[in-house]
Amino acid sequence: MKLLILFICLIGLSSTEPFQGVKAPQSYSTSPTESKTTLQYMDEIEVIDGLKADFQTDFQTDIYLQPEGQRNDPLKTGIEMDTVRTIMVSQFLLLLGATVVTLGTLAFSNKGSLNLSQWSDIGIIHPYFDGDMWRLRLVEGVLGAVPIILSENLLSQDANRENVLADFSARNRVMAMFGRRIQNNENDVVDQPPTQPETPMIHTLLFSAAIAMLTGICEEVVFRGLTPASIFYFSHSFALAFFGQAFLFGLRHVSPKVSQAENKVGIALQTTSGLWYGLLYILAGEDILPCIIAHALYDTHILMKTWMHTNDQMDYTDNAVLQQLTTTDKSELRKLKQEAGQGMSVETFAVLRRFFYAFDYERVGTLSKPDVQRAVCYAFINDVEKPDQDIVDEMFTNVLSARVHYDTTPRLRLPEFLRVIISLRANSTDKI
Repeated sequence: MKLLILFICLIGLSSTEPFQGVKAPQSYSTSPTESKTTLQYMDEIEVIDGLKADFQTDFQTDIYLQPEGQRNDPLKTGIEMDTVRTIMVSQFLLLLGATVVTLGTLAFSNKGSLNLSQWSDIGIIHPYFDGDMWRLRLVEGVLGAVPIILSENLLSQDANRENVLADFSARNRVMAMFGRRIQNNENDVVDQPPTQPETPMIHTLLFSAAIAMLTGICEEVVFRGLTPASIFYFSHSFALAFFGQAFLFGLRHVSPKVSQAENKVGIALQTTSGLWYGLLYILAGEDILPCIIAHALYDTHILMKTWMHTNDQMDYTDNAVLQQLTTTDKSELRKLKQEAGQGMSVETFAVLRRFFYAFDYERVGTLSKPDVQRAVCYAFINDVEKPDQDIVDEMFTNVLSARVHYDTTPRLRLPEFLRVIISLRANSTDKI
């Protein structure tokens, strides 16, 4: 009964994930449909006959140069400090709450004191923090971060819908916290004066490292220290302690503010990470320092990688939409416009072109099948009925086979991608 009460209390403490549910400010939206300049689409207009006048009427042509002072002032930053404080407070409360629950549970027990330095029967025991072996523990922590970083890199390449949704959510949360990266070009043209400062990379790196270190300390003490030691204390079962701490670590990252699919991916990923951190703890002679180092390095890597890649992709999209279309693409787009009729307005085309480049992760001007799957997932993210991934794969293959010119590249060009999106939207029960 006491073990059951302990599990319930720890689950309650683990139910709040500070990153979950944070939405990006409008000025830093990571949506691929966000427009940046009023001049970016002038070259597209000539491919859609008769719409240039409409463009000039419907859109403002006033442009602004971003103030130079904002770019060069190192004290200005786009980091959302409220979000950072929320995360840090959440970690402190997790550690405090777990400590109180553990001590409170022990107060009603007559089993004696709790040994935090041992929750297995392996017999290779060192102090909880072994200061005499810190160099070895540092190496173990660095090496311990490598497998989970490699696993995350492999997972990020998977175009499975659940993984894609989780990736979108992570990008939005990171961009909400750190904002847009400061631009090197002082003559960037924007639709309106900036409403928030941009963020220098050094600011993002320092805050990422600080958040990651605090998270590593608090979560490792709780989930590789207090939690398994308490479970082992009551159950005398190493297996229950080992798998229990990993499962509770996975539940820590569940949030009611995200979809069930995202929570499913999060639980699986974090439970696996919990198993690895638990194994690292045991292999290090039950010294928690390597776990803290590995956890902090992994979180720093995730935050910086997500922020850098998202900003790189946004920069690429901003530049790609300014490039002239090929003669072949212009011809195919005119034909597509005739088939689509009024549905292909200037605004629609401009949005879809940005959408196309936003998912060109290899930045070669064409989309692979995984790129198309990600784009379709995002395009229908709010629809009740979403296109089946097999249908998208079939359409991708059909478009390639329908090419009348000699092109064996297994990637879709802009007109081909638009045809897929328009066809899927026409068959969807959720209309634009």
